[in-house]
Amino acid sequence: MEGGGGKTCIRLFIADKIIIVVHELILIIIPILFAGLTFIYYLRWNKISLLNTPLDMGLKINGKRIFGENKTLKGPIFMSIFTAIYGYIIFGIVQYKQTVYIDQLYSIRAFLLIGASYSLGELPNSFIKRQLGISPGLTPTKGLYYFFFRLFDTFDSLIVVGLLYYLFFHFSKLSIIISILLGGIIHLLTDEFMKSLKLKK
Repeated sequence: MEGGGGKTCIRLFIADKIIIVVHELILIIIPILFAGLTFIYYLRWNKISLLNTPLDMGLKINGKRIFGENKTLKGPIFMSIFTAIYGYIIFGIVQYKQTVYIDQLYSIRAFLLIGASYSLGELPNSFIKRQLGISPGLTPTKGLYYFFFRLFDTFDSLIVVGLLYYLFFHFSKLSIIISILLGGIIHLLTDEFMKSLKLKK
């Protein structure tokens, strides 16, 4: 009996951990994913000209643009606002039980920063590309640069976002790692989707 009871406890423990990880993955992935899809919809519409202002304001370093024409205000603004909206909604639906109480205002502020960081997390990559003479929206097609920038393009923002989720919500390291890997797959799929809509080269 004791052996059977011990196995039951282990199964319940594992099941509880799986549920927690699934809840955390939903809270990590869904707000950013939905905000990204909303952003793609806006790019097809693209009527607010002020948001097309480049983040680098046309400034140059070594005669080359800092970030380029593609990195504009619309990225961080849209991603921060809609990540906060979707995060607030999903947070309420999942009703995630934290060991530390997190109020609604805190979660909104956190999601605003997380959404903005997803967009701003791409800037170091853009800066390096511009300094190497790689045009906005393009990636080297062969050699060491191809593998480096392919990884960088896929995971730069995801790593930044993962760190912020860990700091703000104290999610488990396992959930953060899984979300980054899943996020990489989703990122590649949305890239192909944007290319099919001719929103990305």
